[in-house]
Amino acid sequence: MSDLRSYISQIKKINELKTVKTTVSTKFEIAGITAKVDGLHAILFEKIKESDFRLIANLVGTRKRFGIAVGGTEDNIHKKVISAIKKAKKPKIISSGKFMENKSKNLLSMPIVTHFEKESGPFITSSIVYAKNPETGKQNSSFHRMMPIDKTHFSIRMVEGRHLHRCFTDAKEHGEDLKIAITVGVHPAISIAGAYQADWGKDEIDIANSLLDGKLTLTKLPFSGLNVPSGAEIVMEGKILHNKTHPEWMVEMLQTYDHKRSQPIFELENLFFRNNPIFHDVLSGYSEHRLLMGMPIESKLNGELKKSFSQTKQVSMTNGGCNWLHAVIQIKKKNDSDPKKIIKKTFESHR
Repeated sequence: MSDLRSYISQIKKINELKTVKTTVSTKFEIAGITAKVDGLHAILFEKIKESDFRLIANLVGTRKRFGIAVGGTEDNIHKKVISAIKKAKKPKIISSGKFMENKSKNLLSMPIVTHFEKESGPFITSSIVYAKNPETGKQNSSFHRMMPIDKTHFSIRMVEGRHLHRCFTDAKEHGEDLKIAITVGVHPAISIAGAYQADWGKDEIDIANSLLDGKLTLTKLPFSGLNVPSGAEIVMEGKILHNKTHPEWMVEMLQTYDHKRSQPIFELENLFFRNNPIFHDVLSGYSEHRLLMGMPIESKLNGELKKSFSQTKQVSMTNGGCNWLHAVIQIKKKNDSDPKKIIKKTFESHR
């Protein structure tokens, strides 16, 4: 199976999941419990004060659970990811998704978590955005955090120069809004592929399908015409407005606050969700966030450096560098010039 629930039942069997049955609040409480457990096990919150949805956090907060998510073990994560990138294949498209069981127009029905005291508001931190590449017509998927403004609007954080921002800029130059789809609560293999920065024009969902042994299916959405994973818990579609912005700021993966900035606004058209849905929350700056961001890069570095230099043994993005800023590379030196060449290539691969 290729949905979140199949992964949850997998980690439950090996005691990697804890369930919280008491009522908790989205205001700091969920974040506080998640931070305390940091990484140890995944947590499923069954009763939330502000919402009827359930919520899961810490899904892939350890290398062990990350390994399970890519269909392997802690020791062969990179082999699995590199092979999936090489063998990326298109998923099948089916007419109806499980998420179509319910429909709403209110974003605030979701248990959107307020994580840190000085952030500009609550944020959806696990949202994967799907958009069409204006040059190739192919889809792209990537992570973007969203802050609710009202029942039908979010601010959406986009990094300048990355795929979604390039698609948005193209639409904006034509005076158009950009149609997008968003999923929350998917199999972590889809999240891992979404966190991998594939080349411009390549669709990360094909990598996810390969990680899931070709079992991933997609469903086309009515408004945006975009294809999203059929087993997603929550799906939104709408458009990023080309002429409106909203101020926001948030905690980054180094557990520091970033600068206040104005970000574009997403306007909701449809919100779909499964019966008894499970919302996924990622606590910024903690182990799940860092591994989701850093592990695909660690795989990329292992693949590229081993391909270019046979003397490379292993690359590790360390916890000390938040799995992002610090790489340790083990090599079997042949020439005195090897380390310099390898360091140069590392910086080129992960700026």
